[in-house]
Amino acid sequence: MRATVLKIVENKSKYGSGKFYYIFMKSLDKENFGKSFRTCIGDDYRNFHRWQGIKPGMVLEGLNLIRPGNQWIVDADSYVEIVGYAEHEPDTYMIK
Repeated sequence: MRATVLKIVENKSKYGSGKFYYIFMKSLDKENFGKSFRTCIGDDYRNFHRWQGIKPGMVLEGLNLIRPGNQWIVDADSYVEIVGYAEHEPDTYMIK
């Protein structure tokens, strides 16, 4: 899936001393165009390196959707690729 990052929300992890992030995205794909999705990553998760440097306004590709419950979310194990930028950057917050 291809999507634009809308916003990143940082929180303190309750399972360690690190942080975790909710990343909110809007799909650019034909079948899901305009739908919003999210994923959750933490700086102590094994897949964190795949998401480093991501910030709002970036267009990402290689996102996979999973359905762990009754809602579709972006799989944090996706191999994320930055392919461009939206026409405007909604925010400047970046995952370090």
